[in-house]
Amino acid sequence: MKKIIVILVLCLLFACSIFIKPKEFSLQDYFDSGLLHIYTNRPINETSIAITNIYMSTSNKGIKKGDIVGESLYFKNLEIDSAITKLKAKIKFTEYLEEQHLTLIYAYTNLISKYEIVNNVKINLQISTCDEYSVIGWPLIYGSF
Repeated sequence: MKKIIVILVLCLLFACSIFIKPKEFSLQDYFDSGLLHIYTNRPINETSIAITNIYMSTSNKGIKKGDIVGESLYFKNLEIDSAITKLKAKIKFTEYLEEQHLTLIYAYTNLISKYEIVNNVKINLQISTCDEYSVIGWPLIYGSF
């Protein structure tokens, strides 16, 4: 009898795992301010704008699971160290673009499953900062810095 109960419980857990999918990562879950840009494989609504081979939208209306290929969140006066800690990210390398006075931080976090290879390193979080303005994007910043 105990074996039957154990098998039934395992079957129930397995069935639940099929129907309950983990929520996709979103910067909105970690930051309560900033202008969000969502990047998709296809136009998702009337506000979608084509950027090379992806589309950008400021509205998540019409998004289905699997549509999102990345996000960027734009801030004024973002505390970079706090954001990196909040996202449990590890900085892989940084670049400084002197002409634009722009610092680019390339990082990796286990919170995001998608990644890109940059300079032979797995990257799934990019942060740009210039003066008091900052952008956080995953897996990279697809829009403007």
